[in-house]
Amino acid sequence: MADQGDNGDQKLMNEPANHFKPRDGAGYVGLDNQGMTCYMNSLIQTFYMTPKLREGLFMLNDEELGVEYLGQEEEDEPPEHEVKQLTNMGFHKVGAKKALKKHPGDLMAAIEFLSTYDPSSDPDAQKPEKKGPKKKAWKIPIALRRLFARLKMLDQRSDSTKDLTDSFGWKGNQAMVQHDIHELNRKLLEALEGSMKTTKLPTLCNDLYRGTQIERRMCTVCGYMSENKSTYMDINVTVQGQKNIV
Repeated sequence: MADQGDNGDQKLMNEPANHFKPRDGAGYVGLDNQGMTCYMNSLIQTFYMTPKLREGLFMLNDEELGVEYLGQEEEDEPPEHEVKQLTNMGFHKVGAKKALKKHPGDLMAAIEFLSTYDPSSDPDAQKPEKKGPKKKAWKIPIALRRLFARLKMLDQRSDSTKDLTDSFGWKGNQAMVQHDIHELNRKLLEALEGSMKTTKLPTLCNDLYRGTQIERRMCTVCGYMSENKSTYMDINVTVQGQKNIV
């Protein structure tokens, strides 16, 4: 119990000075900057201000998200969405997990490791994969749902995103590194989509954010028109001639 108290005191010392002040006149709770996470805070607040996403997460029960299994997984198990990203590139799943454990949060270093990895000479890769559904906690939607609940209910100026970034698998000084918000948005939506496949709302993210783009090309001579359809989860908008986008 002493260790928990010490950790709590240390966390309290690290909070911004205005963290526990009551909400200001706008009525909303802000997010603390862990160092270089202002870009992420903007994205999370955008998600929070999407009512269907926020209420959809609140509709999921603890059983669907595997809350009872929190803390039972291996502590060094790499994030599921990063493993999937590497296996989608054609790398062996066992090798992908080992690469991410060796280089947590560094995808390029993991890929470099896998470029010399030979699954045929790895005894772990020869073991048959266990069948049946794996009982696990879906950490990202659990952490995001809890953060949304605090943003909705707490009467304080700001709240911490540490639990959320822990669910990403961030370690060391990753919160002190400026990441690309477009890439984070894509990875976070992929992680949420993968986590919610077995819940009552398996297509929530696609329903809210997925769009279809149609590209048409017409020959100016014969008039023939070709059409190509593609899907997207975000779209770039060029803003010109404005001092700001408010």
